[in-house]
Amino acid sequence: MGFWSYVIAKEPNRFPIAYNNRGLAFQTMGQFGRAIQDYTTAITLNPVEYLAYRSRGIAYYEMGQLDRAIEDFTAAIMLRPTRADLYASRGLVFEAMGQFDNAMEDLNKAITLDPSSVDAYLNRGVTFEHMNQLDRAVEDYDKTITLNPSDFLAYTNRGIAFNKMGRVEKAIEDFDKALSLNPSFVKAYIERGDLYQKLGKTELAMRDNQKACSLGSEEGCEALRTYGKQ
Repeated sequence: MGFWSYVIAKEPNRFPIAYNNRGLAFQTMGQFGRAIQDYTTAITLNPVEYLAYRSRGIAYYEMGQLDRAIEDFTAAIMLRPTRADLYASRGLVFEAMGQFDNAMEDLNKAITLDPSSVDAYLNRGVTFEHMNQLDRAVEDYDKTITLNPSDFLAYTNRGIAFNKMGRVEKAIEDFDKALSLNPSFVKAYIERGDLYQKLGKTELAMRDNQKACSLGSEEGCEALRTYGKQ
């Protein structure tokens, strides 16, 4: 961040990319307000550069300001209509808004533009899952894993889908794999712990929720308190 702040101090109106890159640094630190300020300045200095719209759209999404995220991704798409990642990102926001038809349209477009788009397959899998089309969700998670075998989120999501389908052993295998790839991924501990609890394996469930709690998950801590009352 120091370098980009130096560039901005020396030439505050010359390099829009400096604001975009400093915004990315702020965003990584969780300082979304300051990130958005920098992205907005970058857009003001160069309204036809899609990068700042994309970056600001991601920040708005992470802040839960979904309508604004859609506006920024749409602006970016108007400037770069052949970039698959922009459609994949907007599709994810539509999915979060429950607008599944719009999400599918964007994600299908992303895959058409880039058949190797990991994000597009992953996000489409999530959309299929929320539409209760579990077989198709699993197919997209399979494709995601084929394209990126280290994608722990894809294993976790596929495990959730398998659990919903009653394929318990496959679900546990996927949660195990996700945690082998990322031992700090809270969601996988929570999901595996819930599944163990349903199977009556309380000790294993407590172990997973204890780990999730130690990683800062209030859901995991609450589950432990529930066990303590039993």
